[in-house]
Amino acid sequence: MYKVVMLALSLLVTAVGNAQDPESDGSKFDFDENFEKDAKFVLVDNYSHYLFSANNNYGTAANKGVAILRKFDQKSQLLDEYVLSFPPVDDRTAYTYLGSVEIDQNRMLIVSESLSGKAKRKDIHYHIFDKRTNEFTTTLLKSYTVESDYKSGSILFSSSRNKQYFGVAISEHAGRKDPKTIHVNVIDVDALTSGMEKTVSFEDNFFNKAFIITDSGKAVLLRTHYGMKVQNSLWLINGGNLTELPLPEGVLMQEPVAVSIAQKEYLVGFNYSTKGIRSNDFNKFLMYDVGSGQVVSNNEVKVFDKVPELKDVVVRRIDVINESVNVFVDAKYKVGTKGYKSNTLSAVEITTDAFSFGHPHQIVMDYSGEVRLVKPLKRFYNNLSEIHHSFNVVLVNGDYYVADDFGFGPLTEEGTSSHSFARNPKDHRSNNALWINQLSIYKPDAKEVVFTRLQDGKMQLVHRKVLGQN
Repeated sequence: MYKVVMLALSLLVTAVGNAQDPESDGSKFDFDENFEKDAKFVLVDNYSHYLFSANNNYGTAANKGVAILRKFDQKSQLLDEYVLSFPPVDDRTAYTYLGSVEIDQNRMLIVSESLSGKAKRKDIHYHIFDKRTNEFTTTLLKSYTVESDYKSGSILFSSSRNKQYFGVAISEHAGRKDPKTIHVNVIDVDALTSGMEKTVSFEDNFFNKAFIITDSGKAVLLRTHYGMKVQNSLWLINGGNLTELPLPEGVLMQEPVAVSIAQKEYLVGFNYSTKGIRSNDFNKFLMYDVGSGQVVSNNEVKVFDKVPELKDVVVRRIDVINESVNVFVDAKYKVGTKGYKSNTLSAVEITTDAFSFGHPHQIVMDYSGEVRLVKPLKRFYNNLSEIHHSFNVVLVNGDYYVADDFGFGPLTEEGTSSHSFARNPKDHRSNNALWINQLSIYKPDAKEVVFTRLQDGKMQLVHRKVLGQN
């Protein structure tokens, strides 16, 4: 009798312990960070979520031209894998993944380029994955004649923040002193019909640095001067009209983001001045009114002065919320060099610069364009790999929560995260289990956060309950 009672108690304790265990591990699966780029969760609902990635390495030897969608169930067990092969032109086709956007709760849009110097042709396709059928549909957007693989021009992809429009700006190959011809195509997502198609020509010595689509379907081109001359220009394409947007002398814009406030459209982003001595290329943050063609405000934001070999400052998230524009950024900087093989069968290792991400900040701008707060997000490690970003931010019941190398929890006034849970320190670096912070999602119905870790070419999704969420 005593043994029966003790066995029952033991089973009860085990059941209670398991019920309180906040962690569950999903399936492990192969993931090659050298070839799978732009990894992100998409098409998330209460029952499943998908992990998207694309091969973003240019050249026939380096890639097969594919995009991958992996489907997971509620507990992140891998259910299926859907592979999109980009359409070939011929047996000498080189493929480039241009970009993608989740256009609604059921559909994911992917844009690709297929190029053959042998056939002297470049094709631009868009592909839509529908999770209701788990199938891709492919549509030819444009086909162009090119001179060769190396004289084929360039393409920039963009989508509006409201996901109503996407488009491409296709620049034909031209010498620096030759006229520059650019084909701009903007597509209305709802009808998948042309929202705008315009060919523009420039008699200048500039090239396209950024292509932005606003929420109303307007297109903006940021162009930068070739060579040593430090200068840029800003152009608006609205319907059939091409208009130069004036910039103050000496203002050099980085890649801005389009936001909408009420009925007005703005560009926000980093810039620097060519006048005087500057510490880096990201020490100012502006708001530009697209409608009036004016800089509303340009703020000193000298928070990256001490970042060695700063390469870029990347906008990770931007929200127009609570009478403010909330921007979360991450610094990209050089940390040395690394070697990699162009493909798994190659015997030759290529040496390239190695970059890391860190020094994350929150920038809060009011509707008048004034920066009211620049706050470092503290307590973050830096990782020696481009796939490991230093943080992710999600909204949980209207509050910002941060995923970082320590865990997950609400963002405090001091910029730290009072973690709802902490990760086991030995599970961070001592066994080479590196968490991919930006690959995290919050599932409100389950009150769970899904994290991603990558170790020795194997990826795994981990679920944890978020404490304090009823």
